[in-house]
Amino acid sequence: MNGLRNLLKYKSIAKEAIIAGELLCILHVTNTYICTLTLGHGPSMLPTLNLTGDWILAEKISTPRIQRNVPKGHVWIQGDNIYSSNDSRHFGSIPYGLVQGKVFFRVSFV
Repeated sequence: MNGLRNLLKYKSIAKEAIIAGELLCILHVTNTYICTLTLGHGPSMLPTLNLTGDWILAEKISTPRIQRNVPKGHVWIQGDNIYSSNDSRHFGSIPYGLVQGKVFFRVSFV
């Protein structure tokens, strides 16, 4: 009977951990891709907001879409981390002659 009580206790702890994990995932996705809570400060906020102390939601969904044409003989190189990749979004199209190789297999030690 004592083992059953311990099992029920661990089951409720596991349920709470799953709920907390789901909440953290939702918060991460919301903060990264939808909007983020930030503290507004500075004279540029006047007259809409106070100089300091106002919390605002900053939108992250709408990003400017820029149409670019890649010239013949050039390639567009884009990394998978949009916020910290130095790629064609920063340097423009790259001449095909500068390409040194192609990734065909990724090794991960995680």
